Amino acid sequence: MRGGPIRIQKRDQSLISDVFLHHVASRDQLIGLDHFRSIPRCNQRLGQLADAGWLRRITSVNGLAVRQGLYGPGPSAMSFLSRSLDLLPDEVAPHCTASEGPILVEHSLRALDFRLHLATGCAGHGIGLREWLCEIECLHEFSSRPTRSAPWQKTIIKPDGYFHLSRDSEQVHCFLEVDLGHVSLPRFADKLRRYDCYQRSGAFTDAYGADRFHLLTVTVGERRLRHLAE
Repeated sequence: MRGGPIRIQKRDQSLISDVFLHHVASRDQLIGLDHFRSIPRCNQRLGQLADAGWLRRITSVNGLAVRQGLYGPGPSAMSFLSRSLDLLPDEVAPHCTASEGPILVEHSLRALDFRLHLATGCAGHGIGLREWLCEIECLHEFSSRPTRSAPWQKTIIKPDGYFHLSRDSEQVHCFLEVDLGHVSLPRFADKLRRYDCYQRSGAFTDAYGADRFHLLTVTVGERRLRHLAE
């Protein structure tokens, strides 16, 4: 049942933006992102936001019940998200109203898990996590051509995340690919060619102000890893 209108605080806006950018987030992941300090307070506020339509409860995926509460952005958040993230309403609406499929849910949760593990690992080893960008934020359409006489071609690069690490004078820029084993090897090879083009064209440097980047692929097991590396 929908509750009445609620007052949206600045911390609510940050939470709703994080849920939107990650597509889906679990209660514990939102605690891990420091939106809450306790489970009771987290449960209470998530319930209020869901009742008011700012979040959507995801209670089942592909007909199967989920053990822990999952949340996606809700329809009441569409105007706020469009303004705050500088996105067109048509870009926001599908994420706030449509049901998520099982692959998107698993993919989104794994990407967010990686972000949380990365932050913990960096903190424990004196490494600065200077920036994290989600898929929507680092999606980039750029133009390139293999030779000066060739026509310009548009290419889209769509990483699952980007992060910038630093320690002392060393800087590392890295894109993330979360591989669940569903992408064919030819399609994955095409992804790698797009990253290579992103580097060679200078589009990465224009966008991030750095000379080079690394690509980290997180996959489902040793066998899949060997196939991807072939």
